[in-house]
Amino acid sequence: MSFEYYFRMKGLHANDNGHERQVDGDWRPPRGQGKNTYKDWPGWSDYALFYHDSGATIRVSGTPESLQLKPYGTCSMYFNKANIWVVNCDATQRIIHDGNDNDTSDRSQASLPRNATNDWSHIHFKTVEADVDRPRTISYVTYDAAEEKLIYQHHGQEWAKKLFPDRYSQMGERSLGADPHSGGLVGDLPILLGLVALSVDPRGMQDRIPGIICGPPWKLPDNQERRVGWDAKRGVLVEVWTKDVEQQTVETVRQYEHGGFGKIFK
Repeated sequence: MSFEYYFRMKGLHANDNGHERQVDGDWRPPRGQGKNTYKDWPGWSDYALFYHDSGATIRVSGTPESLQLKPYGTCSMYFNKANIWVVNCDATQRIIHDGNDNDTSDRSQASLPRNATNDWSHIHFKTVEADVDRPRTISYVTYDAAEEKLIYQHHGQEWAKKLFPDRYSQMGERSLGADPHSGGLVGDLPILLGLVALSVDPRGMQDRIPGIICGPPWKLPDNQERRVGWDAKRGVLVEVWTKDVEQQTVETVRQYEHGGFGKIFK
């Protein structure tokens, strides 16, 4: 069975206007209208649209509108001081949560408008079972779940060190050792793509995307150093579309997200 989707990445800038939102001493992305704007990354002459089909990614011409694509998922993400913040919408177009750039705790439920979005949050993890090769339990990265660390991981998984600061990837007593069938990562497709974007140097990244988003598994560059893309307050908007309006196409992408075609990172 084939699986296909389109995606685009754009840089984000947090316009604090002289007031940085702080919660418990840590920076948070702004919530207010117009406080999150597009930002050009070095070497990006435009915002490329990519097409992935059954293990191969290519850059395509046209726009989502001209190609009559159907929106599948969106996320906005920021990296700052070993924290990854995410909200599952386009932060440039929406008021986030209650729109107040005060220092109230994340995801407060006070006085929310009816059309309120979710609030900024750490990435989270849950487990899924995938019956590819043999049954195994793997971590699923998402916006809202019970765990704030990778649930399954072994020492040979270099991608975990490149994608995640230590607060998300150090496992302590839950580390699994060296079994190649243990651990691995799947998850919400926009978030997975955003993690890749934030972990890679933006200069020349558009040319490297087809070599990374392949398989599965996806393959980060062997010579990529940790922290190479972790600039302070670096942000990314990721949008994903499907080509068909048929429900089967959407269900296939969901199966892909849950490891039905293999671990996205192994």
